[in-house]
Amino acid sequence: MTMPAPRPAVPDASPRWVVEVSAKPGNPDPAGAALAHQVAALGVSGVTEARVHALYELRGKLSAAQATDIARQLLADPVTQDFRIDRSGASIPTGPHWRLEVWLRPSVTDPVGESVCKAVRDLGLPEPASARAGTAYLLFGRLQKAQAEKVLEKLLANPVVHRSSAEQR
Repeated sequence: MTMPAPRPAVPDASPRWVVEVSAKPGNPDPAGAALAHQVAALGVSGVTEARVHALYELRGKLSAAQATDIARQLLADPVTQDFRIDRSGASIPTGPHWRLEVWLRPSVTDPVGESVCKAVRDLGLPEPASARAGTAYLLFGRLQKAQAEKVLEKLLANPVVHRSSAEQR
């Protein structure tokens, strides 16, 4: 018995909003501090600071105001966190750094994304067609591309279940 050939992936053309949630200036970033220690333990030198931001991709027929309501009411703590929302996924401006992004592959179940959709529905807000969760890791200091990629490969992403990227900004 032969299996049918897999269909090529069709890009999702629905509107896309990316919400990036970070600690407010002056508030601690324990996950960032832990990452900085892990990077040093990996033998990668030159990182002076690390920050960790939560990412949420919302797809569906949402207006900017609706996406902002979801971010404000559900995704960010107004006391300790800031958020930025953008259609293109541009990051919160922070100065020169390496930005490492890790997302679950589309074929992998995203329980956080599913919970976001349910919580949006429970709040009575317009529900996105889909939601996915990811993480942005910002590494500050003197770092070469090979070092950033080593951190991504050895500490942050499993290529079987994650899609990842490294970009110097």
